[in-house]
Amino acid sequence: MTQNNPLCSICTKTASKYKCPNCEIRYCSVVCFKVHKETPCIKPVVKPEEEKKPTQTNQERAEQQTEDENRYIVTSEDYECLRASSEVCGALKDSRLQAIIKEVDSCQNDAQKQQMIQKLRESNPEFGDFVNLILKTIGAVDRDGLFVL
Repeated sequence: MTQNNPLCSICTKTASKYKCPNCEIRYCSVVCFKVHKETPCIKPVVKPEEEKKPTQTNQERAEQQTEDENRYIVTSEDYECLRASSEVCGALKDSRLQAIIKEVDSCQNDAQKQQMIQKLRESNPEFGDFVNLILKTIGAVDRDGLFVL
């Protein structure tokens, strides 16, 4: 596959020729486009470039590196599992859940997002169930609901 023609995000078998005008997901045919349109999609938000940060000290760099090493990186396989999950796609049709996700996404940095997600998981049972569904779908929790990454 060349860089100009990555794989179709729907069937993952054929070179993509097109992009969804709304969410920019890549697809190869009308059939794949129709499959994609079965669930609502959202235009990606382009965030302005973060302000240039002052130079970090060695200790700050070491703390950041440790924090980064402990962070779970979502893989393309994880995204594919989420995209293929009818439960996840069904949950994302809920307008209240969409509003919560937009609110979390509007946070300035990862630390604020993590704090908000934790508070919402504790205070909003539906959101907590959705987060657990996401973690279960990507294999990040076991049957007992314990985080296993």
